Amino acid sequence: MFTTPPPLRRALHGWRPPLIALAFVGASCKGGPEDEPDPRGNNLPVIVSVTLSPDPAYAASELTATVLTADLDNDEVTLGYTWRLDGDELDAEGATLPARAGVRGQELSVEVTIRDLYGFGAPMSAAIVLSNSAPALTAVTIDPAAPQLGDALTCVATGGDDDGDALTWTYAWSIDGALRTGQPPTLDEALARNTAVFCEAQATDGELTSALLRSETVYIGNAPPSAPGLALVPDPPSACLGGAVAVVTPSVDPDGDALTYESVWTHESGAEVCATASCGGGVFSAGESYTVSVVAFDGFLRSTPSTITFTANQGAEVFGNNVDDDCDGLTDEWVSRAWEAQQHSHGATASAELGTTLAAGDLDADGRDELLVGDANGGVSIWRGRSMSPGQAVLGAADWSLTGAISPSSMALGDLDGDGLADLVIGALGFDGAAGQDSGAALVVYGADMGSGDISTRAALRVEGDTKSQRFGEAVAIGDLDGDGYAELALGDPNVDAPAREAGAVYLFSGATLGSGVMTISSADAVLEGGVRSSRLGASVAFVPDLSGDGLVELVAGAYDADGADTDGGRVGVWFGGSTLPTGYLSAADVVIDGALTETRLGREPGAAGDVDGDGLAELVLGGEATGDVLTPGTLFLFSGAALSAGGGFTTDDAFVTVEATTDDAALGLYGGALTLTDADGDGLADLFVGAGGAGAIHWWNAETLAGGGALTTEHADLTITAQAAEDRFGRWTAVGDTDGDGLVELITTAARDATLAERGGALYVFRPPWVGGGDGWEPDCDDGGSEGELLLCRAARSWADAQAFCATLGRDLALPSSSTDNSQWSSLAAGAWPPMTDQGQWWIGLTDASTEGDWRDVHGVAPTFLAWGSSPSEDVSKNCAALNGPAEGAWRDLDCEEARFFLCGPE
Repeated sequence: MFTTPPPLRRALHGWRPPLIALAFVGASCKGGPEDEPDPRGNNLPVIVSVTLSPDPAYAASELTATVLTADLDNDEVTLGYTWRLDGDELDAEGATLPARAGVRGQELSVEVTIRDLYGFGAPMSAAIVLSNSAPALTAVTIDPAAPQLGDALTCVATGGDDDGDALTWTYAWSIDGALRTGQPPTLDEALARNTAVFCEAQATDGELTSALLRSETVYIGNAPPSAPGLALVPDPPSACLGGAVAVVTPSVDPDGDALTYESVWTHESGAEVCATASCGGGVFSAGESYTVSVVAFDGFLRSTPSTITFTANQGAEVFGNNVDDDCDGLTDEWVSRAWEAQQHSHGATASAELGTTLAAGDLDADGRDELLVGDANGGVSIWRGRSMSPGQAVLGAADWSLTGAISPSSMALGDLDGDGLADLVIGALGFDGAAGQDSGAALVVYGADMGSGDISTRAALRVEGDTKSQRFGEAVAIGDLDGDGYAELALGDPNVDAPAREAGAVYLFSGATLGSGVMTISSADAVLEGGVRSSRLGASVAFVPDLSGDGLVELVAGAYDADGADTDGGRVGVWFGGSTLPTGYLSAADVVIDGALTETRLGREPGAAGDVDGDGLAELVLGGEATGDVLTPGTLFLFSGAALSAGGGFTTDDAFVTVEATTDDAALGLYGGALTLTDADGDGLADLFVGAGGAGAIHWWNAETLAGGGALTTEHADLTITAQAAEDRFGRWTAVGDTDGDGLVELITTAARDATLAERGGALYVFRPPWVGGGDGWEPDCDDGGSEGELLLCRAARSWADAQAFCATLGRDLALPSSSTDNSQWSSLAAGAWPPMTDQGQWWIGLTDASTEGDWRDVHGVAPTFLAWGSSPSEDVSKNCAALNGPAEGAWRDLDCEEARFFLCGPE
């Protein structure tokens, strides 16, 4: 019988006839491909050349065989290598032989074999004789390294010869610059103190000589000083004013020599930028890295260097020093703190977390906005604008309190029923509806029905989730999308299958037909669906001002897990307003904006819009989770209304302004309702007001700053307001509202984990315009408390000693009342400066018995003429400093001096 002929092979010189093989029954066939008969017409491969490199080669050389081959059939070839030393086969494979296989004079050779699938070609060999390796020195030192008077010196040379040749060493000694050659390795003679000595060494194997190597110079009877301890002033230095390096731990010289310090500043590129201890403005560039190196010098020897590496900043304003510290042309401009809020309220119930949600709007049509603040217990506290007198620093109890909004996630205001009053919708994820536990609901309380009580009974309308554990109500919004005078209700559910698993959806209910009662999402007038698995459309929803120029509001909804331009880049859809409510998939939105980078997660939080450039079209701002070099900074993308007005597809690369936080976990614009784009300064143009709940700050950029476009950071903010404590979650929710009806909006934020009155009690802050220039110019936050600055009330918690030290920098001391009148007035002033203070001592005054228990003295050791103890001071020896109490008690209290308290500085 015959086997099937193998496929025809196209050879370089035509085709080959098939090979016919006979198979015999019972015959034994053995062997692999190398035993196959040579097909007719196959050309065996050929080795053209074999070369070894490097040439010449030494004992320390790694040897490589380079082989040039040819095969007329273009078959794949296999090479084999056999390495030999003086004819003896070595245990080595491949084209490379490791170093030190032999020594000089020995022959290294390689035999190379070649084969293709059908046979072997002729082998070829190459050989090389190893050349003599020159001796090599690795180090030359003097022993001892710090010689004293009378010590014999030894020149210690380290090195060797790769061939193992015996070496002959030569030495030279230099004594105060006079070189002596042909010397022994040991120098033993009397030398004066500070004589400069070094040695040189060289080795030869009889044929080749090493390079000459020199030791470091030693000084007889002199030891080097220790390295200094350093600090930067300021830390870090700034591009604006420069900086200095200070020696905070002086170097010690074992010999008692006088020391000087030498400083060198280098840029991250290695370039030297300054060679003195102090470097002026313009030397450093903001955001770039520098290293300052300082050595101590005794005239002969230098210490090992001490270094500090830092990243320069632009410069931060230091208040009260009459210097433009950040080179912005302004002196002592004010950056606010949370406690500077003109109005605030602090939660007194532990873990209630007042401020988990926030909204502002006019519920009673009196021209003043109400503030609605949610908490973790499902409550909503509502302060009416008419009761928020601008002069009232601490807000009283809320005018209305709603309870029972289980697991509130968001809330919104708008006129759903067309009666001119704002209506309230709250998303309650944990509401138990007809579908079962945690089905969730959106609860609507019409403005006309607003008051206190359980929201489940006060709400005229309830839209429930239609499945158990759906937790419906994550995102809610109100806006008149169709222009009929009745706002629509938009409810987002990012977890619903629409139609793909967890594609998410937004449900639209027409305000004109909404009415009252209980309904489910199946009653929606229109539905927008994510369409793609795990997109999570509906994680955020918002109605924003006109982007398209038709005078109607637009609907913006986010799908933060959508894979748009990149994995988890996120996608935001914009549906323009019109007479018909939109339906369909996210991909069919009038405007589709994709996150351009992986894990941007665009659309995680609600967008906002406002007319920044004055062209009559609103600009749109969206937030993303992370796009830069730091972890979860939060990045904002501002898109031109003119660009979006025609619709189409965009990515975050099309934003004309980006704003990014500069620190890890700042969460700018994330984790709540932290984005607002509205006219906050009365110039008719929209400003950007954003919270950074991770960093504990809120930032404001005016329209002029934004109009320049480009990449901004939080350092470019026109106003920054920082938290009382970083962990307060200050800035996770922000809003604007005109609570006093003066036509100017207040900036409003919360801090759900503020602990002023109770652990995680929460807080509400209201900042009234103007926000810049309203301070007194002191840092820390110290307010004038008396005529002509006789008293400063400093709201920066410090120990008693640190408080006195700060007052001293201002030419003052901790204040001490000298009469009951002073004491009463100061107590009232202190309470007004920080109303949440309790009747427990809050403000340090200049009185201590730290020297002798019970013997109270002022900061200069003088016994006071007036005392105002509420009761005899404690005999506890750890309580040695006096603090002023609140006005209700009006007396003093003795406390541990290390406690951090606010403090009062007296007159200059």
